[in-house]
Amino acid sequence: MIDGSFFQDEVEQRKIMAVPMVFQDNEHIGQGRMTLEEIVAKLDTNSAEKDAAALNAKDAFDVLVIGGGPAGATAAIYAARKGINTGIVAERFGGQVMDTMDIENFTSVQKTQGPKFAAEMESHVREYDVDIMNLQRVSKITGANQTINGLVEVELENGAKLESKTVILSTGARWREMNVPGEQEYRTRGVAYCPHCDGPLFKGKRVA
Repeated sequence: MIDGSFFQDEVEQRKIMAVPMVFQDNEHIGQGRMTLEEIVAKLDTNSAEKDAAALNAKDAFDVLVIGGGPAGATAAIYAARKGINTGIVAERFGGQVMDTMDIENFTSVQKTQGPKFAAEMESHVREYDVDIMNLQRVSKITGANQTINGLVEVELENGAKLESKTVILSTGARWREMNVPGEQEYRTRGVAYCPHCDGPLFKGKRVA
């Protein structure tokens, strides 16, 4: 893992324009704030197949929340407190909060940091025996009126399928994109969204 604030020579050599970046055998496998769980999933080439098998074996949920940010976590807590069998499917539990340096506008909490807030949020959710299925991206949702058993079917990118009586969508926020030519191709290679994280890499350079 390379942090451009400390290893400037390697930053220049590899032409890194976002921090931190993670490499395996000189191959770029990830960038930005990553949890240990995310890094292990990247290193384990068979993780998708193993995850799919485990997910396919799950019984149907009463409530399945899609999204692991503050809204999704709150919905799951309220459902589970009523004794409802609840699950959360999240691409990254905590959502964009994980990329937030300081949080100073959450009532009753004067100041905290995004990752700390997300960790406490996950701990709170787990107190209610909610099944958290992290690092999973939904690719398709089939309504109950279109399935044989009358349950909502949620298909994941790894091929797994989950079923639930009810689905709550709380897909949260993402960095605002400009949708200009080259934005996707040059993401982390000159296109940045976090001035606190990546700003120092552009010191003395012409930016827009």
